[in-house]
Amino acid sequence: DNTETPIPSPTPPTEPIVITIGHITDISVAAITDPHIAAFNDTITYLNNDIVPGVKFDSHLYNYEYDPSKVVSTYQHLQEKEVDIIYTPIASIVPILRPYVNTDQIVVFAHLVEGESYNLSDYIFGLGTIPEYEIFTLLSWITKNEWDSDVNGPAKIGAAFWDEAYSENVVDGIQYYCEVHPQQYEFVDSFLPSGEPGRCCEC
Repeated sequence: DNTETPIPSPTPPTEPIVITIGHITDISVAAITDPHIAAFNDTITYLNNDIVPGVKFDSHLYNYEYDPSKVVSTYQHLQEKEVDIIYTPIASIVPILRPYVNTDQIVVFAHLVEGESYNLSDYIFGLGTIPEYEIFTLLSWITKNEWDSDVNGPAKIGAAFWDEAYSENVVDGIQYYCEVHPQQYEFVDSFLPSGEPGRCCEC
């Protein structure tokens, strides 16, 4: 008799497993964070419609007020709440959290993660592309479609950016690309919105 004995399906637990997500953000800049908070809450609601059988999701939102000095205390607060996962839309938080989550083995999901955090942590995951890679693709496209460096020479490029991790990584990517492709681009200067454009006016 070659009839295989069916394997019984596991009996689901009577009480759902609860996964708690710590949400670190800044609620002082509503135009930036409101869409992220709404999308995050909608995702939690969606997942709790029995999308993952036997599992329910809970969350703790913590406003760290865009203050880097409060990131560690925020992390410690979420640890006290016994969160299982941390989520943040703020890129600059990730490098600060990295040594702590490496030690405590807590997974972090962030909208944007710079390449170094990927390389130095097994617990950090990005929901988007690495900022440097975005700018490599953009500059390559410009060269192929908008600026003929063989005819016009290297394009002068500058950067205006906010003083935060994502923008800094983009500027680092621009500078690196210019060093590798000097026949295509010349990096001129960069400045913050609060500063003077300087040589960027030459671009």
